[in-house]
Amino acid sequence: MLAPRGGAPALPGGVGRTTALLGEMGRSRGSPLRRHWPRPPPPGSSCGGQPRLLPLCLGAGGGGGIGYLCSNGESGGIGRHPIAAKIKARDLRGKKKEELLKQLDDLKVELSQLRVAKVTGGAASKLSKIRVVRKSIARVLTVINQTQKENLRKFYKGKKYKPLDLRPKKTRAMRRRLNKHEENLKTKKQQRKERLYPLRKYAVKA
Repeated sequence: MLAPRGGAPALPGGVGRTTALLGEMGRSRGSPLRRHWPRPPPPGSSCGGQPRLLPLCLGAGGGGGIGYLCSNGESGGIGRHPIAAKIKARDLRGKKKEELLKQLDDLKVELSQLRVAKVTGGAASKLSKIRVVRKSIARVLTVINQTQKENLRKFYKGKKYKPLDLRPKKTRAMRRRLNKHEENLKTKKQQRKERLYPLRKYAVKA
């Protein structure tokens, strides 16, 4: 692969691997390679007036864009796509249930659109956004379920009967064990036997 305006140092992955990566990105519709290449490095870079540029494919850490690599080893990014901000669970705690359900519907619609873009060959930035949206949906569902369970615990507190999922789990044997009152109950026959034949104490004469 030839670099514009002169040669440039080879990339760690090899020229063949870099060419293949850039070729795949260039063929995709609306790819960052077609929109932003070639473009000079940002102002203030140490490349000088005649930079030697070489396309550099940025991974997930770079936001899925196209970067540059100068002859002196300086690198940077152009045409990067920012990844959607993650939703924090602590920000969802104070919201009402209606707001959480509306936000959940919006996230599900966004996820369906991203999955369609994945099948139709969308940009790499959209593919990397799928995981973020999936985790955001999980956080919203977690907050909804936790809030609902907490409200149910307050409602059934002190009542005789509770739903099974609100009772202490323990173990199967412990749940089937008799309580102290049931263990101390005696039949009429046992009570009569203990009354007529009490435990007798004998004194042994030395």
